[in-house]
Amino acid sequence: MGGPRPPGRHPLALRPYLDHCPHAAAALIAAIAGARPGAVVVHCGAGRDRTGLAALLLLALAGADRATIAEDYLLSGPNVRPLYGMLGLPDPYRRIDAVLAEAGTTAEAALAAALDGLDPVGYLLGAGVTPAVITAVRDRLLTAA
Repeated sequence: MGGPRPPGRHPLALRPYLDHCPHAAAALIAAIAGARPGAVVVHCGAGRDRTGLAALLLLALAGADRATIAEDYLLSGPNVRPLYGMLGLPDPYRRIDAVLAEAGTTAEAALAAALDGLDPVGYLLGAGVTPAVITAVRDRLLTAA
């Protein structure tokens, strides 16, 4: 999702980002609706924060259940974590784990909280996305190429 990174860059920041940046979600959906036929690539720097949020919203729009959405998001850690070591960068997951522990929660629980009450269609309509655009993106997500 274009625009600013989710504040805090951890699962506890997902819902606040959705709540405060619906324009970014609207831009994502509009870009996918307006893309040429075929695959669409959604990415950010590491594929965890903005991309994870985009995937969360798109999976919810496609009707995926909460467990599937959480499982998908949690795949990023084991896939991205080695990259930091290869690049000689500090492991951000230590900080993320510490933030979650300090909040007395887990990544899974934070994801569940982010998804609580999320009606993706209602959310996108509230963000100014038209029903036709929502339908076009949902159809694109659910139709095999």
